[in-house]
Amino acid sequence: LYRYEEIAQILTSDPDATAMDGVVWVEQLVADLMIPGLGSYGLTEADFPDLIQKAGQSSSMKGNPIKLTDEELAEILEKAI
Repeated sequence: LYRYEEIAQILTSDPDATAMDGVVWVEQLVADLMIPGLGSYGLTEADFPDLIQKAGQSSSMKGNPIKLTDEELAEILEKAI
């Protein structure tokens, strides 16, 4: 989680920022830029199994500092709709 704290400190220009401060900063940026959720692009819960399977096979997932379960990936997708 140190990496996320470091990123949060860079994003917020606050040397004491936590990883959660970084999350809040990104959420605010998404709101300010009015970035639509994935549902506006046609993504539905029916697409989750295929997306989760493909995500598990992707090289970018192998570089994550934390291994995500299929259930955690589904929760992330639900929030992104």
